[in-house]
Amino acid sequence: MEPQGYNRYGLTRNNDIEDMSVPLQVNCTGVAVLEEPFVTKPTVRKDFYLQYMWEGTLYGSADNIPFTLSPGQLMLYSPGTSYTYCNKNEKITYLWVHFTGHFASSLIKTCRLPFNTPLEVGLDEGIAANLQKLMREFIIRDSYFDIACQARLQKLLLTFRRRADRRSDSLDTAASDVVTPSLLYIHRYYTKPLSVSDLAAAAHLSEGRYRALVKELTGLTPVEYMTKVRVRRACELLVQTNWPLKRVAYASGIPDPFYFSRVFKKQTGLSPSQYRKQED
Repeated sequence: MEPQGYNRYGLTRNNDIEDMSVPLQVNCTGVAVLEEPFVTKPTVRKDFYLQYMWEGTLYGSADNIPFTLSPGQLMLYSPGTSYTYCNKNEKITYLWVHFTGHFASSLIKTCRLPFNTPLEVGLDEGIAANLQKLMREFIIRDSYFDIACQARLQKLLLTFRRRADRRSDSLDTAASDVVTPSLLYIHRYYTKPLSVSDLAAAAHLSEGRYRALVKELTGLTPVEYMTKVRVRRACELLVQTNWPLKRVAYASGIPDPFYFSRVFKKQTGLSPSQYRKQED
């Protein structure tokens, strides 16, 4: 990519504009290509500032909170944010847009784009092409300039959201493919002693990675998931049988009846005896 920049009012006027009289307005846009080490001064603007990282890594802070912006990540600064960034002896390329308008905040909220924190959307030639088309509108500058810029900006923000959602779905699918067999194993062998380390080893994962993927997929830690499966089975046995609590506990995979009672009440809010009476 070649460096380029386009401003609504040219270089002779300030393009840092907050204009609430219009629904959406692109103030300026372009491509930054920086090959020498640099550090920006702390900057505060009145408009929204969008960066889409294409090459290299930026290190910076937004309102004194550090961040790292890598290729394929989006950064959206809200008006009034104090930001600064630098590189570390590598070529940096990013595409950028400054925009304003009374519809901007609502649009960003609808697209669920976070402020002042990197969002992973992935490197996408289509996104880069859409940004280039927005820049071309500044070159054409016909009577449809404002409408065209609004349409291209809205499409761009929506594309960022959809890309982020697809990446999240892909991660969920990957987690499911790796972890689901071990969850099925828990459902089948919940009466046996199960350890997180053994389940992780069977999934060919480190224990930490296994815990993270189970949490990502189920919202529970592996131990919490095992407990949920066992208590659910206990609930079934309490309703379907007249077994004494000691036998229910053993058949549910929690052989210590005192520990079973504590866990059961913590999960359901009732003791095993109260649960059985309630269901009679």
